[in-house]
Amino acid sequence: MNTRQALLTAASEVIADSGWHAASSRTVAARAGVPLGAITYHFGGKDALLREAALGELHSMFATPWQIMETSTELAELVHRMLDWSHSADVTARQQAVLLELMVRARHDPETAAGLGAGLAAYRAQLVASLARVGKRGNDEIPAAAAQAFAAQCTGTFLHFMIDPTYPTGPAAEAAGLAWITALRA
Repeated sequence: MNTRQALLTAASEVIADSGWHAASSRTVAARAGVPLGAITYHFGGKDALLREAALGELHSMFATPWQIMETSTELAELVHRMLDWSHSADVTARQQAVLLELMVRARHDPETAAGLGAGLAAYRAQLVASLARVGKRGNDEIPAAAAQAFAAQCTGTFLHFMIDPTYPTGPAAEAAGLAWITALRA
């Protein structure tokens, strides 16, 4: 593993273990097994390192939904696979902790908010495009607003699953899937 990747991995681990505010440059460098100056050399400073590490985890979390969006060929398949993922996500405990820290940090840091917003906007745009691709009826496409609302449904189900493992997301996702298929075909 190269120095840059070692720092990103260590930063993600420290954010998950200690929280964003408690993450120090020394702790990250020590965990990565690199000199402290490597943070400045590769990232310009601790804030940029933590931001890139956290946003990288966000990108990793969305790898499965991206694959679902790219490979689904039918509307019902896409809806069900997305909702299935949202309540049984292959997201690690570290990624969950980093996501929560990223959301808190975004409330106080415009650069982090912009990065988080851009990642979510790309996810929504891809879902809109995928729904339009698989949901075509003649020349009509699924309205972007409906696709964006579906993206919010998937994200909301995922957050419920992540925050409260006892929440019955499976039945909720199944009911939502039937409703969304009907709504998106209308």
